[in-house]
Amino acid sequence: MHMLIRRIIGISLVLLATLTLFPIAPVVLLLSFLIARTTRLKSFDRAVLFTYGFLLFEIAGVSRLVWVSIRHHDAAVVQAKSYVVQRWWALGMFHMAARLFNLNFRISGKEAINGPGAIIISRHTNIADNVFPLVFIGQPRNAPVRYILKRELNKIPTLDIGGHRLPNLFIDRSGQQTESELERVRQLVQTCSEADSLLIYPEGTRFSAKKHQAIAERPGMREQTERWPDLLPPRLGGISAILEVNRDKDALFLCHNGFEGSGGISDLLDGSWLNKDIELRFWRIPFDEIGADPQAFIFAQWDRMQSELDDMRSKA
Repeated sequence: MHMLIRRIIGISLVLLATLTLFPIAPVVLLLSFLIARTTRLKSFDRAVLFTYGFLLFEIAGVSRLVWVSIRHHDAAVVQAKSYVVQRWWALGMFHMAARLFNLNFRISGKEAINGPGAIIISRHTNIADNVFPLVFIGQPRNAPVRYILKRELNKIPTLDIGGHRLPNLFIDRSGQQTESELERVRQLVQTCSEADSLLIYPEGTRFSAKKHQAIAERPGMREQTERWPDLLPPRLGGISAILEVNRDKDALFLCHNGFEGSGGISDLLDGSWLNKDIELRFWRIPFDEIGADPQAFIFAQWDRMQSELDDMRSKA
């Protein structure tokens, strides 16, 4: 019942926003154009266009997911078709943002993407880097990427409906249900097929200098923050649970540079997203080289994550 109410509210809000904003679109777009050129909100007009696009993608995405459930009754078919909708939605949103904000991407380590499904372990700095694994790993391989997402994303109707149809996991980050959440993570890993990849952000939240400093002030954490000045120390619970039950999957790492300082909605407005050159680097660690100590493994790879980041910045 709670899920049904949440979806009714979410879809109603999207419809209300659409019915309100589209009839006055000419006025809104004109005003946003003037604001972008007369204030410090340099990308206000692009953010408004992105909002309109987001509403269209939401309506289309929910409609397609509903049609899938009406048209098909076999659970496996519904899941496969829903994954097609997920990729269409994510790729559409990604390409729309890339064009609107003139984002340029460079990729190295493409060979690491090849091969069977893997445990994808990524740096997290921006609301947009959530789609990087699906766009740059899932799409080229034409294979599913399972997500471990924060529960708050259930507020987006397409993610709510599609995300629960697929083998994704929406977790409570409050810490009140830690063991039960970790058990759900283990179950998600154990049901992965050979082709499936599973994504986790060990930092647990988007990096910012403020968060980094706050962690440094916690007892016993300053050594780690000094060790990784541009990364948040990895939270070991989720990644340890994954590696404990992982039986054959490699670890596929993603480090990216260029999207720092663009972590919130406000950054869509002030030009922080404009004309970004973003570099992504991938590397793969074979399953046999992961070892039995999750902390030692992730700490060593976090050292490499910092090193790769330093190298990208020195060459930018």
